[in-house]
Amino acid sequence: MSNQLELNDLFDKVIYVKGRVWTIYATTGKCESEGVWAYEGVKPYPNFKFDSTCPYHNEKYQISFFFKETALEGLIEGNEIDNCMKQMKREDKKKLTRKKAIEFYVHLTGHTKSFVSKNLVEKFNDTYSFAPGSLCYDLWKSEGALLLSHNLEGHTNMSWFDFITFKPHSRLNDKHWEAVKEEIIDHYKEWKGIE
Repeated sequence: MSNQLELNDLFDKVIYVKGRVWTIYATTGKCESEGVWAYEGVKPYPNFKFDSTCPYHNEKYQISFFFKETALEGLIEGNEIDNCMKQMKREDKKKLTRKKAIEFYVHLTGHTKSFVSKNLVEKFNDTYSFAPGSLCYDLWKSEGALLLSHNLEGHTNMSWFDFITFKPHSRLNDKHWEAVKEEIIDHYKEWKGIE
């Protein structure tokens, strides 16, 4: 059945991809990269319409693009949705472990598991440090996501990644970047004596 569906038939359908439940809210139309845009989770109420231009929706929901084939393979319905949501919530509640940190660093850097395992240092409060060269990484769980701090030549950057898929967590990255911009503006105003 799912192989016969067209892109337009996928609106409001639920998919399970890489350990996450997503609801499709838009399609690309007919083009070289046919696919769908989806927000994480399910509709909070029946007539809910996701709006990617709405600041509230962008703060609340993680969004992602999936190719048509991936979306079709991941279609779920009925009890499958409930089971997948429960499984996703169980995974999100887990603590960051050494095994998960190794998987993440392998995914991020492309190093082998044995190399990462040999060079991984567990610090306090489930923080895992990895320094494959001049770049030093620290990883811990924050706000339900993986927070990566990387230091290069005395300059530290922070990035958030999805705890299950390891994809960049755009919602948290945007939220914290806005906080940094606001802090810079506040310091400038204070320096200039502007209120």
